[in-house]
Amino acid sequence: MKPTSSKKIQLIASLCFFMLLLISASMTGLAAQENGSGPDAYEDDDSFSQANVIDIGISEVPGSVEPQLHNFHNKGDEDWVKFYGIAKDPAMPYQIEVKNAGANCDAVIELYDSDGTTLIDSRNDYYEGADETLDFACIKEGIYYVKVKNYDPEIFGENTGYELSISCPQGSVTGIGIISGMIYYRSGFRRIPIDSAFIKTSANVSTISVEGVFLMIHPDGTYIITVIAEGYQNYPTSVTVNAGESVTVDIAMIPAGSTTTTTIPCPAEAIYGEHSEETELLRVLRDKVLNGTPEGREMIRLYYEWSPEMVKTIEENKELEDKLKNIIDGILLVINSRLKGE
Repeated sequence: MKPTSSKKIQLIASLCFFMLLLISASMTGLAAQENGSGPDAYEDDDSFSQANVIDIGISEVPGSVEPQLHNFHNKGDEDWVKFYGIAKDPAMPYQIEVKNAGANCDAVIELYDSDGTTLIDSRNDYYEGADETLDFACIKEGIYYVKVKNYDPEIFGENTGYELSISCPQGSVTGIGIISGMIYYRSGFRRIPIDSAFIKTSANVSTISVEGVFLMIHPDGTYIITVIAEGYQNYPTSVTVNAGESVTVDIAMIPAGSTTTTTIPCPAEAIYGEHSEETELLRVLRDKVLNGTPEGREMIRLYYEWSPEMVKTIEENKELEDKLKNIIDGILLVINSRLKGE
């Protein structure tokens, strides 16, 4: 049975609105990176329960990951981040760094255990405007929290900005790429993103999903990637990373005690194909732009939650699919031009 006219209109409106939001989010996200005034892009992050996930770079490749840009925008401001630590050789510690501090920024780095309250170590070796580094030899796999504060909580506002990054040595590295994707489960016909899943690889690289989305800077080669999420079976699979390239790994988790799962494409995959240039562009926006804000993550959640309903409607009407494709093609041109700075 073909969709009714009302259903067609609703579907077209939903998909086009989603694409327009993608454009808006990409423009807003890029502009926010250039604007250093007021609260930074990661607020509110004033407690361990509000900590944002931070991507982990590779120490042998400077600049392998973009640092987070923070500042102290009000009295007593604190910035919290979290990462999933892997037990490693003590000679290859995680390096937590504050760089390019403003003239009024005297950063104090504090590292906390998985409860968010047990202090493991802290560092404040220098003064205003100086870099700070805390080395952490991880001996227990798990989640860890980092808090950065100004030494004098009364100082805030102008010239209190700084760059925060975490990296870890990998030994011999011939090249790096990116692994990104979505961790989700199925509820009926819907895809539901899984927040705070732990993702790690056989190269001892790790991260945490945010509303289902994850991204890892990774050495090139073929590795085993494992996803761990409470209430679900651990999911190991093989992934090949090519230097200078990005590979997408979307994983449907299976609830504990279950033995089967069903994979249904999202609307972009249904229209363009799973590995098309258009679908990859949308994944880049999902992982690198929308995933950076709470509003963007809510958009991702809603998109995947209703994907099966939209795919079903598309499959029932080829004419509707063609019309949607023409509309989205035009929107993709705008997004692509914006990302290239044209």
